[in-house]
Amino acid sequence: MNARRTRVAAIVAAALIALGAGGCSKRGAHGEGGRNPWTVPGVLRIGADEEPDSLNLMYGHTAATDSLVGLLFSFLFRYDENGNYVPDLATQIPSIANGGISRDGLTITYRLRPDVRWQDGVPFTSRDVK
Repeated sequence: MNARRTRVAAIVAAALIALGAGGCSKRGAHGEGGRNPWTVPGVLRIGADEEPDSLNLMYGHTAATDSLVGLLFSFLFRYDENGNYVPDLATQIPSIANGGISRDGLTITYRLRPDVRWQDGVPFTSRDVK
């Protein structure tokens, strides 16, 4: 009885894999240049299994909001794929070695990128961070 169940499970698994692979390779779905008909150059489409509860990062509480906030806003620093800090609006991550953190640990200095501007062209300054 166990051998029969194993064979049935293997057949079902093979059928599901074949159906999944077949669904991924629909012929004739691509338009000119190998693009899908729904592809619009310069447009980013994001699929999610839930809606964000807010586009204001101060009021969002869902994973969907967290995902979109990272695309909409810049921060002084971000995390890379390994969980390390990387500069975003700052030029470097403050440390004692680079002078960004005082020896007593009471003062942290962020040096801002000089090329950052708001959407209206106004320069981004320390007042904006404050």
